[in-house]
Amino acid sequence: MRIDKTNFSALTVGEQIRHFEVEGFVVLPDLLDTNHIRRLKDELADTPMKSKSYSEAQTVSVTPPQWVSPAVAELIGHPPVVEFLTALMGPDIVYTRGHFQRTNPGSPGISLHTDGQPFGSSLFGYEGSSPRLVRVLYYLDDLIPERAPFRLVPRSHLSFHADANP
Repeated sequence: MRIDKTNFSALTVGEQIRHFEVEGFVVLPDLLDTNHIRRLKDELADTPMKSKSYSEAQTVSVTPPQWVSPAVAELIGHPPVVEFLTALMGPDIVYTRGHFQRTNPGSPGISLHTDGQPFGSSLFGYEGSSPRLVRVLYYLDDLIPERAPFRLVPRSHLSFHADANP
């Protein structure tokens, strides 16, 4: 497994946008302070969860998290994320849905998959077919190679770029 060593904290907004366009993702580190993370964990601790089809250890909330947690609802308009998204694609941002997943010990790695099909999908509905769909993920615990690393196929999410090949 190749680990990206980019110092995302040192990137300018322009460099963040370029990284997103070229690599298909960008990391915006340290967006949440310790208090907000604690509030999120406390408010989500007793959220009813259901298991995914492939593992009892991989669970997803029964109710969208913004309806059970004020701290999650605040993330929808979290200023540093909205500022970045506005710089990336303009002010007409539409929030479509929220998910909360909990990966418990023993969960297998998630299989290679796509989170949407930007140029037409009968699998994901209109949200998965939008040619300008951006997924924002907040991790409440640090990701390390030994525990729940975030993996993606390099440059596999380039449909956001006008030519899909910068």
